[in-house]
Amino acid sequence: MVERLCAGYGTELFPDGRLGGVLKAVPVNKKKEATPQKKQRDADAVGAETAEKESLEARVSATKAVAPPATPSVVAFDLLQAPGEPLGTFYSFPTVTQLLGATEEQLRAMGFGYRAKFIAGTAAALSEKEGGADSYLRNLRDHVLYRDAQVALTELPGVGPKVAACACLFSLDKHQAVPVDTHVWQLAVEHYLPSLEGKTLTPKIMEKVEDTIVGVFGEYAGWAHNTLFVAELAHVRAALPEKLRTPPRAKTSKEEKKDTMKSPANKFLSEEQLEVVVKEESAMGSPVAKKSKKGKSENKFLSEEELEVVVKAESAMGSPVAKKSKPN
Repeated sequence: MVERLCAGYGTELFPDGRLGGVLKAVPVNKKKEATPQKKQRDADAVGAETAEKESLEARVSATKAVAPPATPSVVAFDLLQAPGEPLGTFYSFPTVTQLLGATEEQLRAMGFGYRAKFIAGTAAALSEKEGGADSYLRNLRDHVLYRDAQVALTELPGVGPKVAACACLFSLDKHQAVPVDTHVWQLAVEHYLPSLEGKTLTPKIMEKVEDTIVGVFGEYAGWAHNTLFVAELAHVRAALPEKLRTPPRAKTSKEEKKDTMKSPANKFLSEEQLEVVVKEESAMGSPVAKKSKKGKSENKFLSEEELEVVVKAESAMGSPVAKKSKPN
């Protein structure tokens, strides 16, 4: 998706000759036996392939004649022997000025979906900042503390705390920024904050997760978090030696979970109180998650911690009111 945005609105770049022989790695898959029809099509294409190969050989020879010796970061492969495909055309990431030419309709046609209006809206909002977009963003990078910069970015269309943290980490040199989504939250619960299991991922909880990870990894916690996140991806985890894999947490059985959820939920609730909680949750969703949006909770019986227990219990057992007539 980023590549589409760059190709559509960015500036074309022209790498030097050292990239002429570099190929993009592609997975090597075992090929199935070709059908007779495919064999025939392949045979018909031999002439064209031969001509293309000769042209490619000429280009490789010319490139090798002018290119400097390969370095560890730029490895020149033989195009005719190494598996891969050409790198293709390069584009810069578009500037705010370039993105001002993008309309929501154009972006939707390019496949950006609901993001289209946010991209166009954010470009417009940044262009209207005092001093212009570049001056505004440089000031956030060079003179504004991380938390203040994150809050400022959330004022842009479609930008929440997580996306703002991403921008701070990857573009504004805020190395301690930790973008928290459900995956990072699960990592934190598994390794650092088991007490948060079952809680709603609110902005307050997101900030607590961030602070905890910063407390563990220090001022470059954002990059440490990025490494942890990538290491937990299934295909990366499978490729790691056993000694480098994060040990999984022991799983709780369904019966243990049920017992844990079952007992504390009703120990401080009368039938009347339980009715109020269920009525409130039905009208507002999770009371704890929605409380900041709706104002002060109407529930006069429960603290925030007690409400959390009720929400967890309902998730595991169903509505307490619906179940209360059944024997415990």
